[in-house]
Amino acid sequence: MVHSHHRMAAFYARLLTGKNVIRIANAHNTFQDKKWMTEIAYSGTKIIAVGEQVKRNLVEYFKLKESQVSVIHNTVKPFEGTIQLVQEFEEARKEGCVLIGNIGRLSEQKGMEYFIKAISKIYLKYPTMRFYIIGDGEDAKKLKTEASKTFPDGILTLLGYRSDIQNVMSQLDFIVLSSLWEGFPLTPIEAFSVGKTIVATNVDGTPEIVKDEVNGLLVESKNVDELSNSIIRMCRDVNLRNKLEHKALETYNSEFSFEILTDQYIQFYINLVESEEMRHSFGAKHPADN
Repeated sequence: MVHSHHRMAAFYARLLTGKNVIRIANAHNTFQDKKWMTEIAYSGTKIIAVGEQVKRNLVEYFKLKESQVSVIHNTVKPFEGTIQLVQEFEEARKEGCVLIGNIGRLSEQKGMEYFIKAISKIYLKYPTMRFYIIGDGEDAKKLKTEASKTFPDGILTLLGYRSDIQNVMSQLDFIVLSSLWEGFPLTPIEAFSVGKTIVATNVDGTPEIVKDEVNGLLVESKNVDELSNSIIRMCRDVNLRNKLEHKALETYNSEFSFEILTDQYIQFYINLVESEEMRHSFGAKHPADN
């Protein structure tokens, strides 16, 4: 059995394994490229899509059979460590500020430029808001330059890469996800796991997690006015934020807990083994031969 987590890894597994090897691959994102390679990579492979939109992409664009693709939502383990205080947050708290963070790879996908544009519409009217970008990537230098040109010191801080995301999130008031596209993002689940809510763009798999006005707020991608207005609303309406936070944690526990993921993977493997045993008993073809 070979279980891969990337299209290229699945491609190599397809080329290097024979018909007696069970191939499994996780699909983590939606794609519109490398169609021929993807179709070869996933031929005869059992696919675990991390969200319904990812499955739809595989079935509709890459023409995989629906029966070939199972959905098991990604998740994160609960945060059980001791909170390690972030100095920048502590200093802002002493000034009575509301702390808003945007966490992700600093690349086009995450739409950080629209987050910065939204902040530029907010900070003069609401001077007690403090914004943080956490992450690294190819756009880091460009975003730092833009931030330094646009805002006074302390309004927007780029904290760089952090390995303790749940620790960081637990010290923010809420999270922003400004992505232009997503397969099935972990950021909302990470936020929910520590009882924080989110303002997120309504793209791809994100609304599978974030339910507008229930556990977070959804906004149109690239819509700076809508994003800035929702950030302001989340800051000013503490009752709304508390309600969304309560439902966010409830969503994590009932839909995206690590125990649920574990049980689903165990059942997936049991079903796969049982189907292979039945295949051998009746001399059926291996899925890769179909």
